[in-house]
Amino acid sequence: MTKQYLGWEKLNELGQKYHELVQEGNGTTVENRTSEQVEIANTIVAGTKDYLFGIALRLIQSSVRVNSERKLSLASEKERIGTAKTVSIDDLVQEGAIAILRRMNNYDPDKGSIEEFIAVNAASVMHRRAAKLLYSVYVKLHTQTDVRKLSRATADDSLPTRGEIIMALSQKMIQGEEWTRIMAAQLSYDSMRGELVGVDTPLPSPDEDWRNSFFYRPSFEPREARIPSPLPSPEESAGLKEFQTHVYRVMREKLTHKERFIVEKYLGMDGKERSMDHVKNEYCTEFEVDVTRQSVYNIYRKALGKLRHPARRLFLVEHQPSTTKYLRRKEKRTKDQNDALKAFRELTTREMRILRLYGF
Repeated sequence: MTKQYLGWEKLNELGQKYHELVQEGNGTTVENRTSEQVEIANTIVAGTKDYLFGIALRLIQSSVRVNSERKLSLASEKERIGTAKTVSIDDLVQEGAIAILRRMNNYDPDKGSIEEFIAVNAASVMHRRAAKLLYSVYVKLHTQTDVRKLSRATADDSLPTRGEIIMALSQKMIQGEEWTRIMAAQLSYDSMRGELVGVDTPLPSPDEDWRNSFFYRPSFEPREARIPSPLPSPEESAGLKEFQTHVYRVMREKLTHKERFIVEKYLGMDGKERSMDHVKNEYCTEFEVDVTRQSVYNIYRKALGKLRHPARRLFLVEHQPSTTKYLRRKEKRTKDQNDALKAFRELTTREMRILRLYGF
């Protein structure tokens, strides 16, 4: 019998029918699904096999391209080659098919098409599997709600392209920390389409506008529509310079030479971005030792633990100009003041990234 390939329109109709059966109370869980629901789910999986194969092929090809650009040690290279031999497209497709069968009860046509449902569920499982086996960078995919929100920003209700996302964002003129979420959303769509981000992909230099570097291209929006560069004022620059001095003082007093070396290299405090593998290679060369990547990472985590000590937090908050004035006041603080105070008291890697953003 000739195999019949179904289009997305027919698959959407089957998904609508499956959703109606669930709404009627039939097979609300995977264990008690009716024979009709099982047949519909199997038909949807069979009709999307080509789509799943395409995703799996892009994941493997992107991972091979990323790994070919990395400089690994001999042991890591042997381990990577041995692991890559155990990966096949059929394994990834099977992972995606199982994810669809398990999650079909959650499908809601009002929240998106069956293609979006597969992209969010099956592709995320396949991506996680490929990232684990092929040493790729895993970027968590967003939920169907986020897919729906960005889809509404386009002319039609289809999955937006990179250019459409950039146009929508430039028109909204989003500022501040909202860009962090937008950047994560953009990376999520890149990963959903099989465009994995290489671990050695350099971040923009501190001298250039980091927002324009990630999002803006002259062909997408007029010059007057661009968001101004987030450069600090002279007063803020002086305060940041003082803050940087105290941060370096804490690192010199509380961290060992090896810990300080790893933190400065991995966080790019010298202006050059490095992966943990590159930091490990430089560490072995500098101290003439042969250690694993995990050992270097453990030293890095231990150093961050020292910086997050309550005594270090209070010391850094005391010398941060934009929040110091809120520490001594007894009157009621505004929400923005509380948010600013909380951000610098917690002193996570987010604070380190803020410091790196301003060039140190």
